[in-house]
Amino acid sequence: MPFDSKFQISRIPSLHIGEGKVKEIYNWLNLFKIKKVLVITGKKSIDVNGKFDLIEKYITKDNTKFERVICEGEPTASYADELIRKFHGAGFEGVISIGGGSVIDLGKALSAMIYLGNSVMDHIEIIGKGFPYKGVKLPFLVIPTTSGTGGEATKNAVLGKFDKNNGYKMSIRDEKLIPDSVIVDGDLLTTLPKKITIYSGFDSFTQLLESFLSKSSNEFTDAIVWSGLKNFVPNFLSACGKSANDPKVREYIGYASFCSGIGLTNADLGIVHGLANNIGSKFSIPHGIVCSSLMGSAQKTNFEALINRDNNNYALKKMSKVGRLFHSSKEFEDSDYINILTEKIEEWTELLDIPLLSNYGIKDKDIENLVDKANIRENPIHLTKSEIGSLIRNRI
Repeated sequence: MPFDSKFQISRIPSLHIGEGKVKEIYNWLNLFKIKKVLVITGKKSIDVNGKFDLIEKYITKDNTKFERVICEGEPTASYADELIRKFHGAGFEGVISIGGGSVIDLGKALSAMIYLGNSVMDHIEIIGKGFPYKGVKLPFLVIPTTSGTGGEATKNAVLGKFDKNNGYKMSIRDEKLIPDSVIVDGDLLTTLPKKITIYSGFDSFTQLLESFLSKSSNEFTDAIVWSGLKNFVPNFLSACGKSANDPKVREYIGYASFCSGIGLTNADLGIVHGLANNIGSKFSIPHGIVCSSLMGSAQKTNFEALINRDNNNYALKKMSKVGRLFHSSKEFEDSDYINILTEKIEEWTELLDIPLLSNYGIKDKDIENLVDKANIRENPIHLTKSEIGSLIRNRI
């Protein structure tokens, strides 16, 4: 890719990765001199596997007080506001999110808004007032228990309302919302259920590939995202199957997720994510499932559009490079490697039994509206409405 020096990079959280790194909670609390912390978790998994007891030990080692909040499902703006009203002025000095993307998004919103005390709708883009965030964010630590959204490295907190007619998924977006630190501990990832491993992993892969092919990508993002892809591709199927209980394999996928967050923050994404938020808010489909279902169709559509209308586009070279991760032979042409990439994504889709969107109530009659609301974002080529419609129809 020709070097273009005109880009900027958002702040990147400090990263602690490896088995047993959960103990860094204690050092993080001491670093920020935190004696009262709000802890956000999901409903079940962290308790079922007994890991929360260990986490609690590190939190309370120096008599730090904590209160726990449960995040069930994807967070709504109204639930975030309810918690802000409850905890504003309660003396919390930091926030820790332990969980998947929804837990991380809620933690971001609370770390930013508890000190201010006002509604998240004052800062949510498009659907809210969109005022610039000028508050004082509480120190924020993320400990992912899934590997997919990349939210541990992004600057937006996604909140929504889930309704077919008036639903939305929008963000508070500001560099201050980027977490201060991230702990990726394989021991906390090994008990992740297979389906969530698949869907969150596919989301991570989608973010890696879309930011790699993005029109706004640059040398820095390419280097980070390529590092993520190199760790993700050879380990994904193992993490979904025979090596699901191997902390090291889980850490490879966790690291790839972290890289995907850096990629999406600094290079943006493409058509899959340009469709996913609207589809998810209108039909209550988990984000990872939307990405999993659409990724193969999107890759094929982008490849065909580039070949037909812009066959000198540098994204084709990048597709070929990713294809080589699946097949190391040096005897093929670039187009062969792109076909390998496209076929492998479709193979994963079949092998891992990714559901059709029709399983969640999407019908042919919904396609026109979804196309009209689609956001091309930084997709490597502008897709026509017909192409986007076919992309969706292939997964109904």
